[in-house]
Amino acid sequence: TQAFTEVLAAVHPIKHFGRYGVTVDIESLGKTPGEKAMLRKMNDDGHLQAQLTQEWQGLNSTSDPRWRPQANVALRVFDIGASFFAAAEIVNRATAGLAYYRGGQTDAARTKATEVYGANPLFAGTAREAGGVTPEFLAAWGVDETQFVMGKANRAPVGRHAGAALLQFKTFTMMLLGTMLAKRSPSLYWTVITACGR
Repeated sequence: TQAFTEVLAAVHPIKHFGRYGVTVDIESLGKTPGEKAMLRKMNDDGHLQAQLTQEWQGLNSTSDPRWRPQANVALRVFDIGASFFAAAEIVNRATAGLAYYRGGQTDAARTKATEVYGANPLFAGTAREAGGVTPEFLAAWGVDETQFVMGKANRAPVGRHAGAALLQFKTFTMMLLGTMLAKRSPSLYWTVITACGR
């Protein structure tokens, strides 16, 4: 909860270059130089970028003559709405990154992560490429495992363009259920039962 509170404090309104909404100031996050450097690198590598709202940016075109009279209002409403979704996703990603980084500071935590994920070939290969299981590696791995990597490559056609707005939270839910199924999680059964209302 401490990481969440810190990240939430970095959310602030923006109004520049005709854009309105909110954003997360990644540069202000982190208590130590190591945390600041890790967050900056994760942001540069795309781990902290809002992924679902990136597709929406193509939807705010006002080239259609029917939009021109309402263009300024429509663009402002679009910018504000999209920025809230993007900020929520960035807050979740940055919170997970800080929590995993801070948790990975001890040898015991890194050893436990290796025991838990060691059989996963993707974890083992990525750790090997990163030079071992370090706090920085755990932060990036944790963000990708908990917030998922979303994009056109792993999204159903119905979830693209305008469908991205309608299925904003369904994509996460479907990826979570897929992860639980792949790990044969006992909680999958209860999740399905609860979702069906039994």
